[in-house]
Amino acid sequence: SALPSALPSSPPSALPSALPVPPSAAAQDGPALQVLFRNTFTVHQRFFLENVGWALSPGHFFHDEAAGVLYAWPADAAQRAALMGGEAVVPVLDRLVDLNGSSHVVVSNLTFADTTYYADGFWDGPAMQPSDAAVRLSYCHDVTVEACNFLASCGGHAVAVGNASRDCAIVGNLVDGVGQGGVVLYGKDSATPLPPNPKRGTAGGNNSQPRRVNVAHNVMQDLGRVLVHVAGVALRSASGCVVAHNRVQRCPRYGLQADSFYTTQNSLDNVFEFNILADTNRLTTDTGAIEMLGSGNPGLCGNGSAGWFTNNTVRFNNISHTVGSSSSDGSHVCVHGAGGPPGSCRGLVWGVYLDGGMSGATVHGNVIGATLHGAVFDNAGGNNSITNNVFVGGAGSSVLMNFGTAGGPANPDPVSGVVPSRDIAGSTVKRNIFYFGAGMGADGGVAGRAAAVASMVPWQDEELKNNGSNFNLFFAEEFDAAAVPLFPGGRNLTSWRAGKAPPSLLRCADGARASLVLSEDCSWAWELRADGDEAGVRLPPPPP
Repeated sequence: SALPSALPSSPPSALPSALPVPPSAAAQDGPALQVLFRNTFTVHQRFFLENVGWALSPGHFFHDEAAGVLYAWPADAAQRAALMGGEAVVPVLDRLVDLNGSSHVVVSNLTFADTTYYADGFWDGPAMQPSDAAVRLSYCHDVTVEACNFLASCGGHAVAVGNASRDCAIVGNLVDGVGQGGVVLYGKDSATPLPPNPKRGTAGGNNSQPRRVNVAHNVMQDLGRVLVHVAGVALRSASGCVVAHNRVQRCPRYGLQADSFYTTQNSLDNVFEFNILADTNRLTTDTGAIEMLGSGNPGLCGNGSAGWFTNNTVRFNNISHTVGSSSSDGSHVCVHGAGGPPGSCRGLVWGVYLDGGMSGATVHGNVIGATLHGAVFDNAGGNNSITNNVFVGGAGSSVLMNFGTAGGPANPDPVSGVVPSRDIAGSTVKRNIFYFGAGMGADGGVAGRAAAVASMVPWQDEELKNNGSNFNLFFAEEFDAAAVPLFPGGRNLTSWRAGKAPPSLLRCADGARASLVLSEDCSWAWELRADGDEAGVRLPPPPP
């Protein structure tokens, strides 16, 4: 485990001359490593080794639990002096404030440091991923955590909210360099309905999700020092929550996340708005700055009685520099599409990732820098609305609006087997600005470097509702966006529009023609004012 960077350059005197070597490694240059996989063996994976004596090196320490000895190897003289002349903190608590069944409590202006963690790297626990946290809320009502600092010696998250907590707020905090993520909201309802609990104010039934939690005006940065599969704010799962006005930057994986792993457990009615997300997904791939994961079948994404509608909203966020890091051969690591052998970089990173059959989500009014693979990925879902966004592509970007398996034929109703109609299964992509910046598709898209709309699998029209891609604006700095093949099947804008059977020309009440306007009724243009509110601006009639 690493010592603080400010701390030394000779080997520790207490280190034994030889560490035990497993018998199976006797014929090798070093000790053998046995790795147990959760499912099946997978080659070329990266690992994080912790507390391994034979790997001790300058700037690290090793705890021999059996012998009760702590070995430390300072990286330099200054670190050695600080270590020998000062003190060492060994955290033994995974939480510092634990509120259970509390109401009308404010935790304010405190600094949290020095917590341990129990993360094991598996998708387990009540959040289906670790939920260690310095402050924990369970079965709470009207509890606020505000203006607190969570510092780098915290081994887990800053705050965890679970077990049917409701009407709570996490506002105005600094989360800087912690071991896991910022705020995690978790609730996994049991297969058997829970009994009512009058003491905690919970009704019977499946009700362990946190609800109506406000996470706002926090700064979260340099997260995931211990575990990288984390987010600035993670809902796994939670409903009716607002995540707003946060700045999340320098994360190993997601900035914001809302998942629906359990079919009775969907994250519903949540709003992610006015957040600034930068430098996310620095150490992982197949991910997004904002990720929403469905239940695997969009027909099951809903309130339990109706599918295809989670009513989750992503609006007015600013997303830039979604990095992406992957390895295909186990030795070279591609960072932001560079650093590996040709063709080895996966590049599967998007600004907004609607994954796993996510359906009924709205992505509206965002500015999304498509700084690796693309801006939005609508994967195997449907009934999603992607409207009034600005997709900004640059060098390295490939697809601005990306799709996966179509939601219709691939996802029949799980009970009746009926394939939903295209207007149920398809998504809507309207009134967006597709901007192809410098270095994006300078070859005219011939080599597949640039695309406005594309699919990871053979294109199916069921990806979109009928006339589901109207009123978009396409602009490119280095090529003619109307002429090059930016659409499925090698089609340019003219052939794409012809293939989509556009509706007859609309006319406004004053007779103005529907030409390059952003509203379907032709009389209003959309703008985002400096204060972030939507505003309608009436368009002047055309000259006679």
